[in-house]
Amino acid sequence: MGWSVLLGFLPDSALPLALVVGAFLVILGLTSARRVLGLVIGLALLPLLFPLFDRVFELLPWWVNVLVVLAIGLLLFRAISSLLIGQRAADHMTGNLAADVVRGVLRLLTWPVRALARAALRPGDGQRY
Repeated sequence: MGWSVLLGFLPDSALPLALVVGAFLVILGLTSARRVLGLVIGLALLPLLFPLFDRVFELLPWWVNVLVVLAIGLLLFRAISSLLIGQRAADHMTGNLAADVVRGVLRLLTWPVRALARAALRPGDGQRY
C-alpha cells in the first residue's frame, strides 16, 4: 500500500521510469506481476477519474469536503508510516490516533457540563475546605 501512495506523487515524466523499475522487480522476483499490473492500471485510470472527482467534490457541501480531505490525509499518513515503520506498527499507531480523536470529541462534547459542575461546586468567598 505504501509504494502505491508514493507513486501518486511522481511527476508524469517519471512514470515510464517507474514502469521499467516495476518490470525489473518482477524479473528479479521481488514483487508479483499482478501487483505491478494493478499499479499500472491505477495510474492509467487517474487522468480519466480526475474530472469525475472534481465534479463530485463541487456538488458536496464544504464540511463534507473537509472530512474527505482529513480522511485522505489520515490514509496518506498511515501509508507512509507503514512504509517507514512496518504494517503492524502503523496499524497500532493509527488505532491510538483514532482513540485519541474519539476521546477529544467526547471531552469537547462534555465540556459545558464539566464547566457548569466546576462552577456550581466551587467554594464561596472566604470558605476553605
